[in-house]
Amino acid sequence: MKSIIMKTIKKQILLRMACVAFALVSSITYAQNTNPETSTQRDGFIIEFSVGGGLISLEDSEGIQTFDKSQGTFVFPDLKLGYMLNENLAITAAMPGNIYEFQDNDRNFGGFIPSLQYWVKNRWWIHGGIGLAIDSPALYDIKDDVNDDWNFGFAVMASTGY
Repeated sequence: MKSIIMKTIKKQILLRMACVAFALVSSITYAQNTNPETSTQRDGFIIEFSVGGGLISLEDSEGIQTFDKSQGTFVFPDLKLGYMLNENLAITAAMPGNIYEFQDNDRNFGGFIPSLQYWVKNRWWIHGGIGLAIDSPALYDIKDDVNDDWNFGFAVMASTGY
């Protein structure tokens, strides 16, 4: 019974976070400037934040898959902090993460990835880096002697945006 209630609470929390995220995204969308002649000045510190979803399929170092099939994940939040080195190049620290379920326990798969972001055009950028991947229990779902293992590994990130 407790497991069913926890899953219901987790689903309600995820739905509420998704509603807030979509509200934030829609307000940003309406705030876009349609004037193509504006020039962008990029300097100083940068902060990027994103919300989304994805697919995950993991296997351990012996090649044994932990899932029978891939499963959907909820990404909240992805955070990137950085500093502009010049108008087209920034050095950043990306901290992606998502939550997935394994053996009725929620786990976090994330990382810390030092990276570079380059603006190819005024509104189009590419981004890449190498860093540390972390697989750990979700902080709200840690139980004694259950779901308490932490795993670390190598992470590679490549992305683009507009």
